[in-house]
Amino acid sequence: MVDSMRSVSHLEFIISAENTNALHEFNRYGSKQSLFDANLNTIRSNFSMRFSSTVSNATLFGLPDFLRKYSDDTVEFNLLVDPAYLAANILDDHSKKVVVEQLQASGRPNLDNVINYIMLPADAEQTPKLKQFLDQYSSRRNLDLKIFPESWIQWMQ
Repeated sequence: MVDSMRSVSHLEFIISAENTNALHEFNRYGSKQSLFDANLNTIRSNFSMRFSSTVSNATLFGLPDFLRKYSDDTVEFNLLVDPAYLAANILDDHSKKVVVEQLQASGRPNLDNVINYIMLPADAEQTPKLKQFLDQYSSRRNLDLKIFPESWIQWMQ
């Protein structure tokens, strides 16, 4: 398909991604990191591109690695607010601290909104809904929640 689009001038790809490796494959179920990388290389060599990254509690843990891996690329952040149990602030305090420190170390200038959102107090009513969602999502797709920090998984219990 890319070959047929090469003649289109001023074409820009906006790629939805925010994780790498196992976290990429968990959040983008059915997508393999190796295929994503190959497709990205093809797009990058022929077109302009940027990333659109959805920030949720389930995508936060791989976001710092993603930002390091694609440090030369433009990334626009979309803060997920619905469903509320997937909001970036529905995390245990330890995970919040670790993720915020990693994001700050990335050196990206446009992370203030992301960090401020993470640091909002967690709504305790959302925790059982989050656990139910993750249990069902991982079970239906035969995915392992062990890719996430133990502190976050234990916090939901």
